[in-house]
Amino acid sequence: MSTSTNLPEGSLTERNDSKSRESERKENTNDTSPQYEKGMPENADKKEKESKVWKNFKKNENDITCLKCQKKFSKNTGTSSLDRHYESFHTEAENDKTQPKISGFLKSSLHFKKETADQLLVDWILMSGQPFSVVDEPPFKNFVLCLNPQYKVPCRKTLKSQIEKEFEIEKKSVKGLLQTNSSFISLTIDEWSSVNMESYMGITAHFIDAT
Repeated sequence: MSTSTNLPEGSLTERNDSKSRESERKENTNDTSPQYEKGMPENADKKEKESKVWKNFKKNENDITCLKCQKKFSKNTGTSSLDRHYESFHTEAENDKTQPKISGFLKSSLHFKKETADQLLVDWILMSGQPFSVVDEPPFKNFVLCLNPQYKVPCRKTLKSQIEKEFEIEKKSVKGLLQTNSSFISLTIDEWSSVNMESYMGITAHFIDAT
């Protein structure tokens, strides 16, 4: 004896649609498309950031303690708040310890002799034809102060005395050179007047030395 049941055509269609939707859900669960994988590094970065935070904080039973300043936070405090605390109060202090200060650098590196600096100033005055009054000018003093706060610029009277000593040393050197020279010496003379109508005479000696 056989029995047959005739199901409505609409029921078969609904059953097939249900199987199709179930199959699609399984495929979506196993989806390995680039869009699904793209979210993975973001979670990994978040975990890595959280792990760095806990290097500077200790999670206790009832609170969280900053290992740097021992400040306590609620146990429900998020890692972002903890990280902001550390960046605001402790990162700058660590940088100050590792980076040398400019004041310390100046004290340690600018070891100079005042006599040497004075001689270099005299050489510059003579070679560039600067007036003695340049050392009294505030802009020049400010410039030297910026280069080396430890150097005190000599006044015009002191500078004049140093240049006169330099002149006597050079004059003695030239006399000795001329006395030991065995060749003929040719002299040329040049005369001129300054803006203040002061007369000057320059004498130049030309000769061939032993070297």
